[in-house]
Amino acid sequence: MNEKEMFETRDEDFVVRVRPYMDDEGLWNGEIDVAIITQPDNPLQDDDYFQMMHFCKMLASTIPIMEVNEDLRELVHNFVLEKIDKQYEIKLEDKPEIVHQEDNIIKINFGTKTKGNA
Repeated sequence: MNEKEMFETRDEDFVVRVRPYMDDEGLWNGEIDVAIITQPDNPLQDDDYFQMMHFCKMLASTIPIMEVNEDLRELVHNFVLEKIDKQYEIKLEDKPEIVHQEDNIIKINFGTKTKGNA
């Protein structure tokens, strides 16, 4: 999936939106609003539409359940750390270091052991 596909929505999509509530200073106050969004002209057949809506409700319902069920919260937390985050993890040694920048010229160190002197 490319970056464009990650952010586009289609008529058949269901979006679980999580919106943080902000205080007067623009800081998150710890509360959220969760909504399931889909298009009024969603092309799915009625049965498929209601199955997808039910699935999205199940996803959204895990939030209040995790507030009261510590075991589920810990299970989900560990799953995210061990499975999801590791897929997208950038190792610090793989991240290039900007050594020098002047105008539009940037010198980068890619962390090789010889540092370009091999």
